[in-house]
Amino acid sequence: MTDPHWLWRLSAPQWLDSAHTELQRGAQALVHPRRLVTHAKRAAGMALNGVLVTMESEWGRSQCEHTWGRSYMDHLRSIAQQCTLEPRLSAPASALLDSAQDPRLVSLGSLRSPANLGPIIAAQSIVDLCQELTDGR
Repeated sequence: MTDPHWLWRLSAPQWLDSAHTELQRGAQALVHPRRLVTHAKRAAGMALNGVLVTMESEWGRSQCEHTWGRSYMDHLRSIAQQCTLEPRLSAPASALLDSAQDPRLVSLGSLRSPANLGPIIAAQSIVDLCQELTDGR
């Protein structure tokens, strides 16, 4: 029987595969800045779920289920404030959270400028770091 809790529905590699799919969707949404940001945040959250699944043997399920909150936004807020597991996650999480307030993301000019890739770049950093964390355990 499958565990009904959302976190345990996928393995760490499956969460990371899902994160990569979300990154691709975000990159395809360059002309839709809000979708780009949403996919980037979802990708980061899915990658963080992969880390939590990997940490089960050390932390136990209860701690994994509550460490960074339930939603991908909870995950990002938590690690932006402080991530003792991997401090390098904090800066890209903060950048990703701040991207929603970036006025360049809703401007009509120069939609393919590098500034609009910021959320995808931040999410990619999180996914890459999460991959390192899951590979090393």
